[in-house]
Amino acid sequence: MNNLELIRQKQEIDGLFSQVRGFSGDPYIKALLTYYLCIRVSGFLENCVRIIFTEYSMPRSKDHVS
Repeated sequence: MNNLELIRQKQEIDGLFSQVRGFSGDPYIKALLTYYLCIRVSGFLENCVRIIFTEYSMPRSKDHVS
């Protein structure tokens, strides 16, 4: 992965995973944190697809296509 923004987002999500994994409080709160983590991962995947396709198409296609 060469995109700095995607690398930053991945590191942030990795940190969230470790925080949720290490959380030992109320199970309901842990479930909410897990739900939040799922939303963050979903957004990260959406950004990955968008950015990777954009980076791929920019040098290979005309301006109006990319």
